[in-house]
Amino acid sequence: MNPTLRHMLLAAAAVGLLPALLALRHRLQGKTAISWLDACGALMGEPPASGESFDAWTYRLEKTRPPLWGAAALWVSAKLYLLFWAFLPPVSWSLLGLLLAFDFLTACLLSSPRAFAGWLRLQAASLATFAFPFSPSRLPPAKAAAAVFLGLLMAAGYFPGAWGVLHWVLFVPFLWIVLGSDLSTAFRFGWLFGSAAWLAGLSWMVEPLHRFLGVSRPGSVLLFVVLCAYHGLSWGFSAWLVNRLAAGRPAFALLMTAAPAFVFNEGFFLNLFAAGMADSQYFHLPTVQMLELFGKAGVTWLVVSFNAALLIAIRSRAAAWKPLLAAGLLVLANEAYGRVRIAQVSAYAAGRSTVRIAALQPVIPIGWVNRSERHTPENLDVLNALTRQALAQGPLSLVVWPEFSYGRQLRYRLQDGAATGARVGDAPLDAVIRSEIPYRTPLLLGTEGLAETGGGLRRQNLSFLVGASGELAGTAAKRILFPFGEYMPFGETFPILYKLSPKTARLWAEKEPRLLTTPDGVRLGVLICYEDLFPEGPRDLARLGADVLVNQTNPIWFDFERASEQNLRFSALRSIETRKSMVRSVNTGVSDVVDPTGRVLQRVPRGERGVLVAEVPRMDLLTPHARTGRLFYWLALLPPALLLLLSRLQRPR
Repeated sequence: MNPTLRHMLLAAAAVGLLPALLALRHRLQGKTAISWLDACGALMGEPPASGESFDAWTYRLEKTRPPLWGAAALWVSAKLYLLFWAFLPPVSWSLLGLLLAFDFLTACLLSSPRAFAGWLRLQAASLATFAFPFSPSRLPPAKAAAAVFLGLLMAAGYFPGAWGVLHWVLFVPFLWIVLGSDLSTAFRFGWLFGSAAWLAGLSWMVEPLHRFLGVSRPGSVLLFVVLCAYHGLSWGFSAWLVNRLAAGRPAFALLMTAAPAFVFNEGFFLNLFAAGMADSQYFHLPTVQMLELFGKAGVTWLVVSFNAALLIAIRSRAAAWKPLLAAGLLVLANEAYGRVRIAQVSAYAAGRSTVRIAALQPVIPIGWVNRSERHTPENLDVLNALTRQALAQGPLSLVVWPEFSYGRQLRYRLQDGAATGARVGDAPLDAVIRSEIPYRTPLLLGTEGLAETGGGLRRQNLSFLVGASGELAGTAAKRILFPFGEYMPFGETFPILYKLSPKTARLWAEKEPRLLTTPDGVRLGVLICYEDLFPEGPRDLARLGADVLVNQTNPIWFDFERASEQNLRFSALRSIETRKSMVRSVNTGVSDVVDPTGRVLQRVPRGERGVLVAEVPRMDLLTPHARTGRLFYWLALLPPALLLLLSRLQRPR
């Protein structure tokens, strides 16, 4: 018998024997017996066969938890041993990994948050999911460690500071590793690189998963691990494509493949957050001014092309300086362009008419699951006090409150895009506003909306504008909902998914972009929550003629310093792409004002209660990026396609 198989059978026998002994001990002590099938089934990552709850099962085995933990550790070790050393063929590795990932995700939905058995299922499945790429016969340890290390450096580029400068050189060793591997190994190196980058870059995401989804803390850790493993797949594909088209070919093949592969990854892979290479370069504003021309794709193209040219110069001797010189000249040209455009746009903005806007940062508890936590007298007192503080600084065209801060459910009729009959409970909206907010100034408020449409009632994450008399002047609902938090993917097709995740809201996404116009004619492009991270929303609003972008956010689920700073930096790029100022009202911070060149002019530190009052220009520029949209992501398909065509034409007939 194969030694590996023999060891596995012995380990499995030991794992199965211990629960049987525990059940026998219970019988001898006169306790209610736990069947061997129940105990062994939970160890192997399945719910108890008897159908009793995980909590009851855990309670009954409370006194025998230490040996149960030992058996669990043995089982997980045995599973990992099999995955590491059984030398399964590549197809089996992939299928097994996908199966275990699916098992883990279902465990997150079905396992009781407080249940030991459910936690164990998550643990075993996630560890096994991460094990499948690591067959030692296929992945050299030194290169694997280097790929992980480079992924961590990639993540550092998204930290506060100038760490993004690392991106200009770190792809040199990464591409060298990829080009020196076979196809399947290149994919695994790319997967390791991307997974490590997401793990380090979004490490703050664990606690929000626990709060937002109601998953146990161990479960949220493991869910985060699998999400990062999923995001690593896109980097694996990019590495595979580079290896497929550039390995063993002339230098120009790498130049035609590397940047398009990573641009395609950034533009078309379904990510939880729209993090791109441009976000890492915000520390140096001249570099990212090209966003108005090419969007985020242009920055990725430039950075990766420079890395590829540098690698060619290192590996080659004959005429190696030519691609590097060309790439260097492009970098210098982009630097010059950025500096010139900052001066030009600043001068143009200085000559435009301005609008005076205040943004509040109240730092108040705003619940999501429990509606009573949103609208409280204490919260309203804080918001009114900050509004009074803002108005004391002079006349205002608008006061912006954060997302969901008003708290009362607004019900209205929605017909042909127009909102009518707005009311709070049984009272007209204007009467409620006048009684609760004693200031006669236009307000942009955030709350839960209930729209009456031809298709029935629709719950919304709503921003609504009220005039000086409290009348409804317009509504704009959130268009990009947060998966698993504000809606359940495929939940309308399979309603049981909402029952399995009770903390997931069932919100309706606005289909079309909509501007809100203040009484003095200022056209507002409203972005709710993390919509300011995505270029699509601001781009659509700019096409409609927005004068100013406004963001309302309640990051109480994501209230971590690094998350707040990342959000600020990512959102500032939207101002460059559209050449619009952005005013952000963020419940717990960081609230800020960004000018059309991406500079942060004012900010309220995270966690501090305060007010921003700013005069921002009404910009009427429509950038090339706003016109062309995702064009340069689609153009990333052309160089690899051309390379494939040339390779086929050059084959001997």
